[in-house]
Amino acid sequence: YAQYHGNDKEYSAALNISRGNWNIGGGFRKTYIDGEDKSTPDRNLPLDFDGYREGCAWNIGLGYEIGPFASALTYFDSKADNADNRNKIVAFSNQYGFNKYVDIYAAAAYVDYDAAGESETGWAAVAGLGVSF
Repeated sequence: YAQYHGNDKEYSAALNISRGNWNIGGGFRKTYIDGEDKSTPDRNLPLDFDGYREGCAWNIGLGYEIGPFASALTYFDSKADNADNRNKIVAFSNQYGFNKYVDIYAAAAYVDYDAAGESETGWAAVAGLGVSF
């Protein structure tokens, strides 16, 4: 649970269950204004900059780990309460740990963004190197 700006509130919950090398998990988040909106918008920001200020988001994922390799398939969905905005993302991610200090990451995602009656879809690919010390 969180409260900020005096009347902006949110709550969230998540759960992850593991058995053997498999895990499944998900979460939910709800944001809302309790009472009258007391924020002062910045005139330099677009009108819909906080289009998700009142809305909800949820995700679910299935993962598998074997030795230094981990893989996951996830789905994310968020929707605004007072605007025609919605995001849907399906992602497949992988991680390989070379040792306790270096990991390599690769992910691919399909995205579907809807805002103000317009829809955009596309693909994203991400790769990276992680260093722990």
